[in-house]
Amino acid sequence: MAGLSWQEMLLQAYRNYLLVTQSIFLALTAGLLAAQASVQTYQEKLGFYIPGLAITIIGLATLAYLWKAEGQRRRTVDWWQKALLRHELQDSAIRHFSAFKVAMSKDFRGVEVKTPSITEVQINNLLRPKHSKPRVAFTIFEGSFAILWIILSISAVMNLSSKL
Repeated sequence: MAGLSWQEMLLQAYRNYLLVTQSIFLALTAGLLAAQASVQTYQEKLGFYIPGLAITIIGLATLAYLWKAEGQRRRTVDWWQKALLRHELQDSAIRHFSAFKVAMSKDFRGVEVKTPSITEVQINNLLRPKHSKPRVAFTIFEGSFAILWIILSISAVMNLSSKL
C-alpha cells in the first residue's frame, strides 16, 4: 500500500506541476500578445513577439515533457494497484482495496463494504474503467492547453504580420 500511495502522490504532483506551469506560461504569453496588439510599428510588435515565442517554445516543451512524465506515473500507479489487487486476491483475508475499487466502479451505489473474491479478469476491468472521470477530465485539460498554445501562436503571427 505504501508503494501505491507513493506513486499516487507523485502522479498528483506531476499533474499539479503541469497545471501550474502551463497556466503561468499561457498567462505570460497572453499578456505579451495583448501588449503586441497595442503597439503600432513592426519593430515594437517584434519586441513583444520574440519573448512570446521563447515562452511558447518553453511552454510547449514543458507540456510535452510533463505529458510523458504524467503518463509514466499513471502506468506505475496502475502497476501498484494491480499488484495490490492480486495480493488481496491470493493472500489476504482483508480486501479493503478490492472493495473500494468495486464500489468505485459502480459509482458507490448499492455496493457493500465486504467484497467477495475477485478474478483476474475483474482485476483488469477494475484498473481501467471505460470512463474514468478524473482521467477523462485531466485528458481534456491537457488537450485544452495544447489548443490554447495553437490559438495564441496563430494570433501572435497574425498580429505580427498585420503590420507588414
